[in-house]
Amino acid sequence: MKATVTNKRGITIVSFEGHLSFSHTTKIKETLQDLYERKKNKKVVFNFEKLEFVGSSGIKSFIKMLKEFNKDTQKPRFYGLSSEYQRLFKAFEGRNPFFIFNDEHEALKSYRWAIKHIGRA
Repeated sequence: MKATVTNKRGITIVSFEGHLSFSHTTKIKETLQDLYERKKNKKVVFNFEKLEFVGSSGIKSFIKMLKEFNKDTQKPRFYGLSSEYQRLFKAFEGRNPFFIFNDEHEALKSYRWAIKHIGRA
């Protein structure tokens, strides 16, 4: 599996590609924690468009890792999830639902909307 990190309008985009396996989860978690701590950028969008679903091997630990980031006040956004990933995310989300969008534009826009919405209160 490959993860590419880019930045658009001050938002970090992590794009996954290939097959998910248990060994990748630990490395990704370390990289994401470093991004959160070093860059102090809590606005993150995860792109699943090119991440292939190859069964549940490693997926449980991967989603549990994403749940940890989902507890933050600035929740990450997700897009490009296949129907299989969407079902697993729903099964694991618990009290903190994942913010899942259809495409990158919607996910990026959701951060801007949240800022405007908070500013009106």
